This record gives sequence, structure tokens and C-alpha cells, in this order.
Amino acid sequence: MKKEQIKANTGDNSTNPLVSIVVITYNSAEFVLETLESAKAQSYSNIELIVSDDCSKDKTLEICRSWIAINKNRFISTQIIEAKKNTGIIGNCNRSIKAANGEWLKLIAGDDILMNTCVEDFVSYCSTHPECKVVFGRAFSLTNQELTPLPLQKIALAKPEEQKKIIFTSRPWPGINATTSFFYKTTLIDIGGFDTNYQVMEDLPMWARYVNNNITFHFINKFVTQYRIHENNISGNRSALFMNERLYNDKKKYIKNVLFPYNLKQRNFGLILHFYNYFAISDLILFFGNKNNFLSKILSRLIILHFKNEIIFKTKRLLKSN
Repeated sequence: MKKEQIKANTGDNSTNPLVSIVVITYNSAEFVLETLESAKAQSYSNIELIVSDDCSKDKTLEICRSWIAINKNRFISTQIIEAKKNTGIIGNCNRSIKAANGEWLKLIAGDDILMNTCVEDFVSYCSTHPECKVVFGRAFSLTNQELTPLPLQKIALAKPEEQKKIIFTSRPWPGINATTSFFYKTTLIDIGGFDTNYQVMEDLPMWARYVNNNITFHFINKFVTQYRIHENNISGNRSALFMNERLYNDKKKYIKNVLFPYNLKQRNFGLILHFYNYFAISDLILFFGNKNNFLSKILSRLIILHFKNEIIFKTKRLLKSN
């Protein structure tokens, strides 16, 4: 690990806290310069920059070292964390949390981009909402240099008492884009950080930890990041494979360990049936080789149709009861 202290933090910590921008990298050479430049371009000044690399095999570290050598004076301090072996996204995130000196953390993948006022917008909100310990905003998806606003999900405007239900019952997922999140470091450590029981799904288990600890999600209706979609990330479209098997295994574990107990207790049997349908169809796709072909697309439609029918059934029952 390499760390270089540039200058001391100054200013009123209540309105000018030190923020650690943490760039999470693994074989990010193609895009990481854009990520670093977006950190440099922040309108907020009191920033520590950390690059936490998970044993990249490409030129990611070489690029980051060269860039930091030129731009280090922009930041209060800089760090490069180098893993001796690959530990996955969760391990990489947890290492960076422990190393960060900032009161607040802005984690960003080494292929995503921060909007210029991202940190300033978050700090401004948190300074007027001292009870806030985690806040998220909005994101653009970035595909082949084309920006598309990601839709506003219902959890963004939900009351605190509604958030747990949304986290545990929303299908397909509750709608918090991890790349837009801003964390109070102490609270994130107190809840256990990112859950190491999972391989690549860092966000959903952590959202569950927050609501289970009665911590409210705050929201700012501002675009704070650009979330890049490409073939080499988890959300990318792979030409050969229909689904990411590691991500599916994490989702399956999360549903069984977290969502099943809650929804059984709430007697949400229709949703539980949907989960079993999701498992059955996904396992069938894997059985047939997980190929991105016509058969897999037809099978996946059965998951969508089941969920659609579940919504229609609930709507009809609600109307009938009224």
C-alpha cells in the first residue's frame, strides 16, 4: 500500500468534512482515467483520493500511479491500495473503507464517472440533515457514450417506515443504484461493512443491513453519477453467456437467507412462489449451458410473465376488497 499525505484538512468539519473518493478497480485500464478525471473535476475541494485495486492483470495500476503523480496536489491526500491476491468486489470495498480517512465515503467503480457536483451536492444535503448516515441520488446509464437517465424508483420518495418493506419485497430489486450512494464511514463500519458471504453482489445485502439496523435511507433528486454499461462489467451484455452465474448464485443466496424469512413472516406467498419460479427457470437455463440463445430468452420470459401475473392477481384482489 502506498500513501502520500499532501496537506492537512482545514475548515469547519460540520460543513466542510473530509470526503474519501474511493475508486474500486480490477482490470479497469480502459476506463479508469475518466473516473480519475471526474474525481479531479469535483467542485468540492476537501477530498482524499483512494484507488483500491484487486490485483489487476492489465495496466490499471500503472495508469493510476502516473495520473496521481501528476494530479496529487489536487487532493488532501492520496492512497493506492494494492491487493496481493484477488479477493473480489466485497473484499476490495472493505479494504478501502478501513484505509479511508474521510468522515464520508464516495465509492465509485473504476469504469463509472462522478458528476462534477456529486460530492458537493451530498455534503450540502448532509450538513443540513445531521441525522443522515447514508444517502443516494440519481444516475445516468452510460452506453457507448450515450447517456440515459435511470428511472426514479419508489424507495427514493418513500417514508422511513416504508423502506424496509420496499427493500425486502420489491421485484426485481428495490432501485437504489450503488454507484450513487454516499456513506457516513462510522455507520458503515458499525453495521459490518460489505457482507463477505457474497462474491460479487455488494449492494443488496448491505441495504438489508441498514434497514435491519433501523437506519433511514436519504435521497437527493440530483444526478450524481454515470453508470457505465459494457461487456466486461457485471451488468454488461455478454454475447456468449445469457446470465452471470456468480451474480445469480449471490442473488439466490440473498433471497434464501434474507428475503425468504421476511416474506414468510409477512405471508407474502405469491412473492415466495415468484422466487421459486425464478430459481427453477434460472437453474434450467444453466442446465442447458447458459447460452445466449433463443431457448434461454424464451425461458426467461416465463419469469417475467409469472411476475406480471402476480401483479395482476394482487391488483384484482385489491379492487375486489374495495
